[in-house]
Amino acid sequence: MKKIYFFAAMLTLLTGANDVMADTYKVDFETAADTSDPEFRPATGWGHIVDYYKDPWGLSFRDQYVSYTYEDGAGVEGSKALLVGTQKLSYEDKYDLLVTPKVSGTVSIMVKSAAEPYNEEDDWFGEGPQVASLKFYAVADGERGEELTPAEAPELSTDGYVKYVLNDVADLQIGLRGEYVYIDDFEAETLGEVVLTRSLKIAGGELADDNDVTVDDSQFWNVKTYVMSNAEGDYTLSYDVELTNSGEVALNPGDEGYTLTIINQESGEVIAEQLPINVSIEPGETKTANVKMQLNSNTTGTDYYMLIRENVTSTEKGYYDFHVLVMAREDDATAIRATVASDDQQPTVVYNLAGQQGARKGIVIKNGKKFNLK
Repeated sequence: MKKIYFFAAMLTLLTGANDVMADTYKVDFETAADTSDPEFRPATGWGHIVDYYKDPWGLSFRDQYVSYTYEDGAGVEGSKALLVGTQKLSYEDKYDLLVTPKVSGTVSIMVKSAAEPYNEEDDWFGEGPQVASLKFYAVADGERGEELTPAEAPELSTDGYVKYVLNDVADLQIGLRGEYVYIDDFEAETLGEVVLTRSLKIAGGELADDNDVTVDDSQFWNVKTYVMSNAEGDYTLSYDVELTNSGEVALNPGDEGYTLTIINQESGEVIAEQLPINVSIEPGETKTANVKMQLNSNTTGTDYYMLIRENVTSTEKGYYDFHVLVMAREDDATAIRATVASDDQQPTVVYNLAGQQGARKGIVIKNGKKFNLK
């Protein structure tokens, strides 16, 4: 559910905007956001359409994103500016857009080239010269639409800033696609509604302390922790998930989509879904939520990796981060398998240890261990 606030009610909350006179709206990029987050937003009410190169093997640490960096002294009159890097990632053109709130009237932004001189001898990968550019796109419902042609777009230079101008904008979100440029001092005649973003990130996760576990430390370089199941494979998995509210509104238990889904990384099958998050998290805050799942090792397997998906913005984290090992309890004698010795194929029978007669000769297999019967 989106939370919408009109301009008159939002002036004091627009921390990334200042110099508001009458209906004029300005963002000067002086307040630096955390650009290490690929989905960062440069000011309150802005959005970010992230376009990136995804590693074909699913290794998230090899994913590539468009680079953004705040540079002190690089802006207009020595102020701070936002530097945008290349939009070509692994030879693929991307359309990573910083998205303004809805604006109207005349819209402008100051732009300066950050392209470095081309040296063919240093171009080992044949990428060609760096070309500075700033393009504008209409954005609706988080999707890039048609390209907008500025009324003024002077040639970009590393010598100084020029002003790009869009005229007659009518209550429109604008996506900025920069490449090898500094941008500064965005202005619009009128600011429309401001949609505050709901966003959640998974920062980490680990087995909770209340799991029934056994630890195998026989190999000190490879200590293994097993979650215990009964002989039928039933077990409870309790997991602590570290969550960061990366949006602009508080998230509370019971909110729409404020749940987690657990996925088997290798098979892609859902292990558990719609697990409620039991903590409230304010914007910018990180907290740990605990989720519990009633599972069976015949379905999950006894050695698997999990992906954790949050259902606010559908981001996932995992990729060999969250390893689960399951083992049946040694003292659970409710179901032991015995193999009868014979010259033919050996049948398997089930019996218990309550005094009932079983095979007098053969092999008992329990939890992967073999015991001879005589």
